Amino acid sequence: MTSSARFTVSAAIGLSLLFALKRIAVAETSPAETTSSRNLLAEGRALRERNDLDGALLRFEAADKLLHTRTTGLELAQTQAVVELLVEARETLARVSQIYSSRLASNSVPSRAGSA
Repeated sequence: MTSSARFTVSAAIGLSLLFALKRIAVAETSPAETTSSRNLLAEGRALRERNDLDGALLRFEAADKLLHTRTTGLELAQTQAVVELLVEARETLARVSQIYSSRLASNSVPSRAGSA
């Protein structure tokens, strides 16, 4: 087998594993967890508006632990920054950036090139 054929086979196997793991990760999130996370986000936003930053931070942390989405991460990082947990906010934003980058790489985020 030539080196280019081996590379092609390796790439195909790698992509298959990546997609399988992605399906497993998506399947691990139940509808109840999604609903709970959304409720926690709403509660956190309401608490943040009332300036209960500690309560908001707890809700956003819980929501982010359930789903680890960009939305939960951004809300968490924003609140961490407001309460001056700057190192934690930076770490959260780095993780959110990785989530977005991986979705761009897998083409699951729509391109804006054709919408201009």
